[in-house]
Amino acid sequence: MSSRTRQVDVLLVGRVADQEITIAIECKRYARRLGIGAVDEFVGKLLDLDADRGVLCSVAGFTAGAEARASGGRVPKVKLVLIDVDRVEPPDYSDLLSNCPSEGCWGEVRWQAWRSSSGERLHIGSCQSCGTWAVRCSECGETTGFVWDDMSCDGCDASYTLDYDRKHIDVEGVIRTVDGVETEFGELG
Repeated sequence: MSSRTRQVDVLLVGRVADQEITIAIECKRYARRLGIGAVDEFVGKLLDLDADRGVLCSVAGFTAGAEARASGGRVPKVKLVLIDVDRVEPPDYSDLLSNCPSEGCWGEVRWQAWRSSSGERLHIGSCQSCGTWAVRCSECGETTGFVWDDMSCDGCDASYTLDYDRKHIDVEGVIRTVDGVETEFGELG
């Protein structure tokens, strides 16, 4: 951080699930597309503001380099938004907010590939913010969160059960049940 005062068009600060989150929004009305330098400059502002996420808007669009820089998945996350001045609709910010299936949580799930004894893989993880466990169903691809230790997939008839260690502290495996057939998955070591 540069310890300098920075100006940004909009700064949103709020609390979600006892976690403070800051989103900065900057709008540019230039005749030319914004390049990689504009994204780098914006990321610098985000770092100085200690913002978690940022939205950079432009009426002219973005160069391929700018799009590549913003889509890198780095922290802080940056979303590029092209504003059509003739038809303004609110953009979808859901990819900036969360991939946790728990309603109201802004956290990120740390996905891991778990494997069955036959080598089949299942993606499962827990949210860094709220701790909710989530699974990407191997049958239909739907992402569903566990409310308790058992859950039914939102997209099909599969069901999943978390298998804990003997002290019921750490998840050691997941049991998938489809048409009465159980398949056990464990962490890849």
